[in-house]
Amino acid sequence: MLRIRPFRRLWIVLGVASFGDWLGLLATSVFAAAQVSGDTAKGAAFAV
Repeated sequence: MLRIRPFRRLWIVLGVASFGDWLGLLATSVFAAAQVSGDTAKGAAFAV
């Protein structure tokens, strides 16, 4: 299956896009944690 060039490119692009999504989620989590000071507020920020 991976010998078919368009199919292989599709999987590569999907992998890169998924990595970008996870990186964005991580950045959002770090940003949310940096914006609040209390433990309760951090818990609420991550729960939402």
